[in-house]
Amino acid sequence: MSHHHSHDHQSHAALSEKDKLIKMIDHWIQHNLEHANSYREWARRAEGLGHSEVAQILEEIAGEATLQNERMEKALKRLKMD
Repeated sequence: MSHHHSHDHQSHAALSEKDKLIKMIDHWIQHNLEHANSYREWARRAEGLGHSEVAQILEEIAGEATLQNERMEKALKRLKMD
């Protein structure tokens, strides 16, 4: 059975724990951004269906994801200062 996937084991093994943490935070920021965009899209759809309260809740959740990203950016900046 072959073992195919898109990452290189050696490059990950060579990363320090700090570098791994930086990569993880970068990943989480991107992931949160994708979620926030999706929440906003579905908020618009909910509004179109006449569910304004649901739309408002989804917009609030999108805002929370944005706040999470701001805090993660702050953590990332501190890591990169060392």
